[in-house]
Amino acid sequence: MSVAPTTSVATTTTGPEGFPAVVVSRYGLMGWWDGEWVVPEGLGDVPVEGGEPYQVVMLDQPQSSAIGSAARLCEPSQSLVLDLDPPLPGDFGDAGAIAVLSDWELRPSPITVLGELAAEHRDAVSDVLEPLGISSEPEVYQHLGADLEGDGSEEVIIVAKQVADDLFAQPGDYSVVLLRKSIEGEWQTAILETSLAEPDSPYILSHSVAAVADLNGDGKMEVVIDAAYYEGAGSVAYEYVDDDLGAQLVLNGGCGA
Repeated sequence: MSVAPTTSVATTTTGPEGFPAVVVSRYGLMGWWDGEWVVPEGLGDVPVEGGEPYQVVMLDQPQSSAIGSAARLCEPSQSLVLDLDPPLPGDFGDAGAIAVLSDWELRPSPITVLGELAAEHRDAVSDVLEPLGISSEPEVYQHLGADLEGDGSEEVIIVAKQVADDLFAQPGDYSVVLLRKSIEGEWQTAILETSLAEPDSPYILSHSVAAVADLNGDGKMEVVIDAAYYEGAGSVAYEYVDDDLGAQLVLNGGCGA
């Protein structure tokens, strides 16, 4: 969760009254867009004072709104959180939601919650799991369709995982998030997130896609992924830059031990 963000081509898009487009997940203040992606290093960096209006979005559900507080420290990690009224919906470890200080359309293209995986997508998941030592049939948690770039071509996002409800790792547990994109008629697979149970360790991340949304007002959508473990949770956002650079991590934040 601590990978540094990748800077995008700068624009001047900001939220209401010129505020940077602050992004908040259930698990922390992820950062903002102010002409470039920014992940704060400390409390003094945060450009909001409290009382600002946020748009709330979660996959294919109706959008809503919330009022944000000032930022505060999350103990004991010293990461940053921001409270919302009403709080973001969802339960710990399940698919969540995000809030964005913005006044543009967060979903310029529809998000589709899909059914059973096509054989070619299921085979792609198996191809990712096999090198991790997982030979069983993939357990698909989420299967989503979204036109990330607004070019009329729908990408496929897949979360496959086998994680105990108490989030304590058991032998053979895994959690992966894949992005599949058709490039020149061929499906390509990018691994966005992965976690695998290690011997004698209770830690494993349980991933879920919280939202697919336009976080910086450029008409393209980023993928926001929650990751919970038994002592805390965090969120990351990926931007699909282009077919050469692929998906790049741009924001992250969380709270826990």
